[in-house]
Amino acid sequence: MSMKHNCRINKTPFVLWFTQNHVLDIDFDNNTSADEYGLKSSIKKVNTMLIFIIKYFPILMLFAIGSKLPDSREEALLFGAASFIVFILRYLFINNTSLLKKVFLALMIVMYIALFMGYVYEVELITLFSIEVIMTLLIYREIALGKYKNYYYLENYKRTAKITLAKKKKRPLIRLWKDKGFFKKEMGFDVARDFSIGGYFFRLDSKIDS
Repeated sequence: MSMKHNCRINKTPFVLWFTQNHVLDIDFDNNTSADEYGLKSSIKKVNTMLIFIIKYFPILMLFAIGSKLPDSREEALLFGAASFIVFILRYLFINNTSLLKKVFLALMIVMYIALFMGYVYEVELITLFSIEVIMTLLIYREIALGKYKNYYYLENYKRTAKITLAKKKKRPLIRLWKDKGFFKKEMGFDVARDFSIGGYFFRLDSKIDS
């Protein structure tokens, strides 16, 4: 028996961070699904560890390569300032978005003033530390909420695109300069290939009560 569920499907193959909501009619007995547009697919439960690797491993690798820990008192103070800024912005994002815009604008002005005064290294460090804090909090929240669980692979859900390798073009039989000349004639041949790629998953969010 099939039931409707709210699900999140990734917009780009194998990139599970950018998703959009879909209503899927899922039959777990027969491992099939159909979306709101009638597109049907067989589904397969995905191992949690595999999803963890696909979703978090690339970011953790970039984080390990590009991150920096404070190694002096001055850098520790800058890290503290970056953490304070991130937590203030997060609080305003949740509670007061109108004030958030003003605070963000004020921070941008302060940053440009600091750059103009020659504090380039300090601004770079605060920016880097802020990104590190945001990514750490984001990954922690994802893992704490279990957003790597309940993933299924859409086996028949694919995007098709056309690649043109060669195309007919009018060329002069008597060439004067580049493509300029006399007696133009269509020459060459058309070569195009259609290709499709999978890599689409959905995460169960909630069941829709009938």
